[in-house]
Amino acid sequence: MPVPQQYTYPRYLRSKRTVDDRALNRDVMEAVLAGLPSDRPVRIAELGGGVGTMVDRLIETGRISNADYVLVDTQAEFLEDANTLAAQWRQGLTRNLTTAVPGVSFEVSTRHVPLEDWIAREDSTFDLIIAHAVLDLVDVETVLPRLFERLAPSGVFWPTINFDGETIFMPKDPRDGALMDAYHLSMDERVRDGRPSGSSTAGRELFGHIRAAGGSIVRAGSSDWVVFSGTDGYESDEAYFAHHIIHTVEQELGTHPTLADSVRGWGELRHAQVESGELVYIAHQLDFAVCRGDAEAGVVSASSTPATDT
Repeated sequence: MPVPQQYTYPRYLRSKRTVDDRALNRDVMEAVLAGLPSDRPVRIAELGGGVGTMVDRLIETGRISNADYVLVDTQAEFLEDANTLAAQWRQGLTRNLTTAVPGVSFEVSTRHVPLEDWIAREDSTFDLIIAHAVLDLVDVETVLPRLFERLAPSGVFWPTINFDGETIFMPKDPRDGALMDAYHLSMDERVRDGRPSGSSTAGRELFGHIRAAGGSIVRAGSSDWVVFSGTDGYESDEAYFAHHIIHTVEQELGTHPTLADSVRGWGELRHAQVESGELVYIAHQLDFAVCRGDAEAGVVSASSTPATDT
């Protein structure tokens, strides 16, 4: 595809659906799904829920029959997109389905609020709390202890796509090392509302943060993004996804005191490689299935069943 003239975050979120589908760790996902109740609607909250692609994904697994699902996000335009699909989700339909999944119904409501504020104000507990590609953007040490208070005693916390220090573009370019070092440093130095909000090694750090906050890790595994052009080109809208990732690096480093000129030339090259189908993009990430430290033993044993490809 030609280099986009305009980048929008809702399109980015939709374009990465297929990337995430491949990346999500199946063993971790199975541990999460196996630990959920089957005799009543599952109470689910998703932090940073975006346009609702995770709702689509969970409906399509057919593993959850009924759910009361709360989507939390700071961006009203994302939630508006999700709200247009609420009636379909109630019928067991998704963006990708023309026939409803039999016996499946998700009742979805939205909350337009920063996740930190929602955690502080919410007094309900949930069987499943999802943080999809969001924990590497917040002050984890502050968020996690409060989040576990919102998790039911036998509930499951599922933080996914947690970036962990590796950004790879192929073919190699001599500028890659300096640019990626600076890009990762910008994650480490990110501050929002006077607090640190992110880390370039957020994935590996979660092992310590989860335990310190009172959680118990049931499963953990890699969830790497791998984007490449096959015989029919890039899958779905993944060429746009690759362009958007390159654009993100350009935006982050475009005013860098020593690397601004370098990133401009690098960006031109990488965009051209997407257009020609040469570019391969890989990002290393980690997924976790977590229960509260005081959880009933059944959660762990139920989650220890062998993984299946869902």
